[in-house]
Amino acid sequence: MSSLELSYEAISKLIDEISFGGRVVFVENIKSEEVPVFVKHCIGFDRLASEIEYKKAYNKAIVEGFLTIDETIDLFKARGVLTEELEENINDLQKKIEAQEKLLAKITQVPSRRDRVKNNIKLLQTKLITILEEKESHLSTTAEKRAQIEKLLYLTWRGTLHPYTGELFWSSWEAFKDEKDVSFRGGVVIEHTFMMGGMDTAIVRILARNTLWRIRYITSMKTGCNLFGRSLEEYTVDQLSLAYWSHYYQSVFDMMADEKPSDSIIEDDMALDAFMKSHMEDKSRTGQVDRVTKQQGKTTAWNHQETLVMRSNEMYQDMKYDDTFESAREKREATLQHTKESRRPGIEKITK
Repeated sequence: MSSLELSYEAISKLIDEISFGGRVVFVENIKSEEVPVFVKHCIGFDRLASEIEYKKAYNKAIVEGFLTIDETIDLFKARGVLTEELEENINDLQKKIEAQEKLLAKITQVPSRRDRVKNNIKLLQTKLITILEEKESHLSTTAEKRAQIEKLLYLTWRGTLHPYTGELFWSSWEAFKDEKDVSFRGGVVIEHTFMMGGMDTAIVRILARNTLWRIRYITSMKTGCNLFGRSLEEYTVDQLSLAYWSHYYQSVFDMMADEKPSDSIIEDDMALDAFMKSHMEDKSRTGQVDRVTKQQGKTTAWNHQETLVMRSNEMYQDMKYDDTFESAREKREATLQHTKESRRPGIEKITK
């Protein structure tokens, strides 16, 4: 996706949605009226509280006779629905995708070949997703899935507000569950669940490298102001994603001119990821070589056969002379003493 596909207004709106942790959506009610609601990301306490609803729903499902995921997998394997061949296909596709990604890293400077490899990766990813969805469909009636649905319903209740007042759209959990307009409530659930899944990564990356956002990001980094006006543990999934990709692109923009990828690569998500992966692997290998070379070539006083340790050194009392070094030292001192004595005045060497 290119940044040209998003207008200035669209980018500004998406940045606001991420910054404020939610968005206004219009959901049709039973009277065919479009009702505006504000759906927000649930964080902190709400997410923890939703686990209570999950546990209650899970226990209820078990009592009602629903199988767990593990039990269901075993059952379908016994019936030949989930086979070893299916798992092999998944592993094979994952390996092929990895191989194509490695190839892409080597040809980032060749646009024609780059596009062909990217298409191959997309086709393989589509096949993999199809197989995984097929596998997942067999697990839709498990106790865990029923509990997950109850958890999502609870989060939808806590994350749906009146757009003008900011108050809960349904005053209580019971009121939400008792909603008569099931179609309207279902529409809200879909909108909220979709939002909670996070914004498309491709769109977040467009925002992360766009000037309109980068002005805010750089200003925040230089002034120390909080990026979204909240503590880190309260960041939504989209805020974490935008912060991550902002840092990622900043590291790209900060690269040396002779190492930095071209603008066409920077705007191509798949090509840039392959380029940066290859770049970091090269850096890692170079760093390892440099460290080994430095260690092999590095010498200190302790590498020499003899080292002087002064009395002020904390190791002085613990030092012991090596027997070989001590013998050599005594021999040198004896030779030196003999030389001094032979040169004293009045002593002459007598020869015949």
